[in-house]
Amino acid sequence: MLAPTILVVVLLGTIRSLEAFEIELILGPPAKITVFSTAIYSHVFDSPPTYGAAFALSIAGIALMAPFVAAQQMIARRRARATVAGKFAARLADLGRWRWPLFALVMLLLGAMTILPVAFMLLGSFMEVFGYFDVPDGAFTTQHWASVVQDPLFLGSLWDTLVVAVSAAVLSMLLFPPIAYLVVRTRYLGRGALDFLTWLPTTVPGIVIGLALLWVFLKTPGLNQIYGHPLGLVVAFTLAGMALGVQIIKAAIMQLSPELEEAAQAGGASWLVTMRKIVLPLVAPAVAVVGILEFVAATRGVSTAVLLSSHATQTLAVFQLKYIEAGDLETASVVGIVLLALSTGVALAGRLFGLRFGLGER
Repeated sequence: MLAPTILVVVLLGTIRSLEAFEIELILGPPAKITVFSTAIYSHVFDSPPTYGAAFALSIAGIALMAPFVAAQQMIARRRARATVAGKFAARLADLGRWRWPLFALVMLLLGAMTILPVAFMLLGSFMEVFGYFDVPDGAFTTQHWASVVQDPLFLGSLWDTLVVAVSAAVLSMLLFPPIAYLVVRTRYLGRGALDFLTWLPTTVPGIVIGLALLWVFLKTPGLNQIYGHPLGLVVAFTLAGMALGVQIIKAAIMQLSPELEEAAQAGGASWLVTMRKIVLPLVAPAVAVVGILEFVAATRGVSTAVLLSSHATQTLAVFQLKYIEAGDLETASVVGIVLLALSTGVALAGRLFGLRFGLGER
């Protein structure tokens, strides 16, 4: 029953490894490590740019991912996946004696992957010189925070980030559920092609999506005003998150037995009433998760936004990258803490939303 979802996770993990950009761009050069996305970035910013090589790499990535997408769709069609039927009751699983060992394992992973790096980043934002504790005039200062908060570019980037992230999240929550429903519940001839097409933006690294949209905006009459505008970034992030968002909502709809809709229609309910009172309330937590993931992705995404940003319009992630490339790691740490606060705040809000639906209660 879990095979289609597990394959989706494997596929998305493979795609994410191919489009990995920020960490590899910062830590890779000293060790002479070049990955798929940083190679494309290098081609784009060559002098002169070698766009042909960059697009050749992107086509190779699509060709590599296509068999995975086909395999996932084939497995997904083989079996029934409905788990929410007329007798469904939501409840937590009792882990028994494995409860505390698994809790310790999760906390160990959480500490190594999240808590420890965040602690060092927070410490670095107050350091006179990043990584040095023996500075003669004192190792710690609040000057970096003061300079960032007073910087008009920072305040503008913060506003642009909120506008882009909220807009991308709302657009995804409105656009992805109808697509998922069409693929799962209808029998239209082109629904398989539609499902396949939702994967294509994700199989392309964010840097290539940004490059493609940049060409579209600059070369298409009437769209050149979108370059450097938040709308261009909203479109880019919505496309980049389409595969994950649609698949999450698809999984939620697949778990709903068609008998729920059939019973409502047999009772005289119209299709719209069935959607509003039965389907949408049951998939609402999944739609909320999609909105949260899209907000976080738009907040911290660099590769997708770096080519579509301008001096007047840029997200905090691009703003932070410029400080890192300039060697100002202290100020970059301050911006990183602000980005973390935004993402954590939205995640906590999503958690509260989940509790309202009983997802965290016994």
